[in-house]
Order: sequence, then structure tokens, then C-alpha cells
Amino acid sequence: MKVGSVISIIDSKGIQRDYEYKYRQVVLPTDTRFIYESVLHRVVFITCDGLFDENRSLYFFEEVEKKAENDYTVSKV
Repeated sequence: MKVGSVISIIDSKGIQRDYEYKYRQVVLPTDTRFIYESVLHRVVFITCDGLFDENRSLYFFEEVEKKAENDYTVSKV
């Protein structure tokens, strides 16, 4: 995935929210600081990383507002 890629998530009410990929961070499995950060409108995907899955890759996305078809702007909250 490339920085700037946009994903869409549709909730149970049919509302679609779009998120832009910002960055990746590799951490130890015990590093849970990102869970307690006070950040609104963010999605984090967590996957295993390393030769023996000894690390975790965190993929950070921020919500974007759709202004017009195919025109996205990062939300400022």
C-alpha cells in the first residue's frame, strides 16, 4: 500500500467513511501506546511482522472528507 491510498469502510447503517493511508510503524507486540492516544477519526490495521512474527506492523489511516467525486481532503478535528 502506498502513502495517500484511500480505503472505504461502510458501517452497519450503510454510511461510508473514507480513510487515507498516512504511515506504517513497526513495534513490539507489547507496545500498545497507540491504543491510548487521543486521536479522532483514525483507523489502525495491525499485522504480524518479522521473520518469526516477533513484531507488529501498524498501518495508520486518517479520515478524509469527500468534497466532490474523487476529491478528498483530510479531516481536521
